[in-house]
Amino acid sequence: MRTFSKFKNLIPKSTLLLAISCMSLLPMSALSRQVAVSEATVSFELPDRWEYKVTSEPTRKIVAIRAGVRERGYVVFTCQIDRHDLPPNYRSYSQQQLNEAYASKPLDAEGFRARLSTRVRGPLAIEKVGQRMIGGALAYWAIATVTEGEGAEQLRIATKHFVTQTPGFGWMIQCGAGSLDKAKDPMVFFKEMEKPFEEFVASIRFLP
Repeated sequence: MRTFSKFKNLIPKSTLLLAISCMSLLPMSALSRQVAVSEATVSFELPDRWEYKVTSEPTRKIVAIRAGVRERGYVVFTCQIDRHDLPPNYRSYSQQQLNEAYASKPLDAEGFRARLSTRVRGPLAIEKVGQRMIGGALAYWAIATVTEGEGAEQLRIATKHFVTQTPGFGWMIQCGAGSLDKAKDPMVFFKEMEKPFEEFVASIRFLP
């Protein structure tokens, strides 16, 4: 996963949130628009003044969403949708079959720790896990925190990760807050944005 790659040239490369440059606060609004990203076979409701960008890798599509930046305390909010290509035979399964397979092997805290620990460079804590439906697909989620870097470049991140599968693709969806201010607990900011984050994830639909 990609995340902050620069934030006033202070944030070290992380693997939990995609890089979004420093800007002034983007206020939330009840207004939103439906966005269909055909190259990533996904659609979602994008709140007013949120922005997105699509990038590609050989077997991966990445939709990075800027959910706003607060200069106060160097706090940044982002979401990211990763679509990973699976072997061609996975396209033969129906969504119902995939959901049943997912339900038979629940992803617990240790499962998430194993998935995420190889992608971060600092202490990782899994705060809570659960499951929900996203666009007709059964998904497991975990709220995680991680601290990366040292001194003035220490970055603390709180994110909610969702993993699911659709015919032919594996998905990782994440929304979170990151802070360079040691006095600011990123979980506080995450909780401030949790409702908009949840509404965004609830709007996601997987396209054929």
